[in-house]
Amino acid sequence: MTGLAMWRMVAVVAAAVLILGAAWIEWGRARDRPGGPSPGCRAARAPAATSAGSGLVVAERGFSRLDEHTFSLGALVENGSGKVAYRTAVTFELLDRAGGDRIWAQRQPVEIPVVGPGRRVAVGVGATVPTVDAAEVGRVELRLGETHWAAPDESNLLFQAHDTRPGLASAEPGSSPWVEFWAARPPARCEGLVERGAALLFRDANGTVVGGDTVEVSRGFCSGGDFPDTFAAQFVPQRAALDRTELSVYCDIDPSG
Repeated sequence: MTGLAMWRMVAVVAAAVLILGAAWIEWGRARDRPGGPSPGCRAARAPAATSAGSGLVVAERGFSRLDEHTFSLGALVENGSGKVAYRTAVTFELLDRAGGDRIWAQRQPVEIPVVGPGRRVAVGVGATVPTVDAAEVGRVELRLGETHWAAPDESNLLFQAHDTRPGLASAEPGSSPWVEFWAARPPARCEGLVERGAALLFRDANGTVVGGDTVEVSRGFCSGGDFPDTFAAQFVPQRAALDRTELSVYCDIDPSG
């Protein structure tokens, strides 16, 4: 084999290696991409139509005082109707012991994308109240605002529940300002969903709601994946039984999809 032929062969082999390497890298990216759809997976879609209706109630609520002016608030919103509650606005308030005077209220409502028929969805926040008013706090309320109602559709990924019981990934509350949790991602890898936040609900050893917190899950959580996600909560009551913690992830339609 002449020197020229040998160099040509080396060039061909090198080009082939580069092409295969690039293909392998792209395959790996596609496999690990959080929003990468699985074969045959249909994209989530917005409700075809919405209407007026009723059926939402605040099934449980509770709070804990964390220090002289900080509180952990939690509640469960339940849908007792046969329709889907879509994009429900809710607002926490702290009242005095008699329940007549409002001491604190959220500035911006929380929007729950979906509460399916018969489902319960957690809502949680941390609240900072002026010290002079904090001593008067005696109860928590969750006000239900506007809701759009839609017919149930089991084939629509949007209407599938995204709540679970997370695992504890760090120390007990009190040893650190933050407590870290982990949760498994949904198994289906589908398109069309985006995260609108998430909420933790805390209970004591007797099962009573004692607070909650807003947390941020990783981008792509709602699309599903093979690896668990970790996230941190700040407003965790010391009396919370962390193995009873509940997580609701707010998945909604991706406007860019």
